[in-house]
Amino acid sequence: MSNYLKRLWRAVLGQDHELQDLRDFNRRYNLLAFDDPGPLSRRLHAERFRYLLEEATEFNDAPTLELMADALIDVVYIAKGTAVMMGLPWEELWADVQRANMEKEPASTARSPRDVVKPAGWVPPMGDRILTDAGSYWSGVDVNDTSEEYFFLRTQRRDYPEFAEVQPFPMFHLQDNNVPDPFAREQS
Repeated sequence: MSNYLKRLWRAVLGQDHELQDLRDFNRRYNLLAFDDPGPLSRRLHAERFRYLLEEATEFNDAPTLELMADALIDVVYIAKGTAVMMGLPWEELWADVQRANMEKEPASTARSPRDVVKPAGWVPPMGDRILTDAGSYWSGVDVNDTSEEYFFLRTQRRDYPEFAEVQPFPMFHLQDNNVPDPFAREQS
């Protein structure tokens, strides 16, 4: 099936073709593309942040509309690619953030004379519920308190079918239990 027909079919089904493009890209280049939500390793998280920052800086510094457009597309490409890597249910999360944003009201603030603010009774996005419903084990867990071991196990489950039954779970710093963390980097 041609790419045009694939995109047309996804549009008919209401699927975000950009996410599928990124899944295809990640699989082609053997990058992550999880089906269940979870955080990236600390190293990969920092790497993706640097990529986003680099493209945002290019957008800020772009002298022409063409270069602005290119940098902006790259920001979205990296952001959505990171969502694919994390296995985020993007369409559901997007719809919920859109709902919450559309419930805001126009106002003049110190930030901008044409701003939008949260009115009384405003209901924030319910990302935690959406992620839990999508199979996340991370409800209420500070991902900065997790070990690299979790990420390794999650990757093994994806790459090796024999690990499919092993359920990943948040690994907290073992130092909290007075046990040295084997994954901690030595301080210099």
